[in-house]
Amino acid sequence: MRIPTYLKEENYKVLNLDDTLSNIRICNPLENEGWNERYEIYYYGEVVFDTMIRGIFEEEIERKKSCLIKARCIQTGKEILLYDEAKYGYNPVFCDEVDLEDIKNRPLSKLEIPNSKIEIEFAYNIDFEEEKEDFDFDEEDKIETMSGERMSFEEVQKNCFDYIKITAVDEEGEERVICELELA
Repeated sequence: MRIPTYLKEENYKVLNLDDTLSNIRICNPLENEGWNERYEIYYYGEVVFDTMIRGIFEEEIERKKSCLIKARCIQTGKEILLYDEAKYGYNPVFCDEVDLEDIKNRPLSKLEIPNSKIEIEFAYNIDFEEEKEDFDFDEEDKIETMSGERMSFEEVQKNCFDYIKITAVDEEGEERVICELELA
């Protein structure tokens, strides 16, 4: 099962899995043994087309500041990371240089949409077994990412998806795609 490692198992329900696609719904266990599936969305980035979140490109320095998206449980206040463009996905791990100072200072704003269920789709179209010989493993059998973090090969296979789509579904069933990115 390929779900990024930043998502804890108690915070999602699997909707669909196959060899190249994982689709989950974010959820949060409550103290009374129920589940919450309604969230507020907080983000760092810019919003285009009313609700689509993406990173901010700063022309004067010709660099993109990575988006960050979190869900906040409306009942408990617990925050769940939905996506960090500086750390997860094929390009952020292997291709895109990250300014560590930029990712330290990403204040979040609330996305002005109704409280919603959150569904995330991840696509995995890269054959990591075929590319494994191209990776530089350290003495602990880990791979260093562009942000300086180190991942095992198993973590690479889960965290280096090449596509992500985050959809918010409100109480009336209206779907809003709030993030959709090709990452390879």
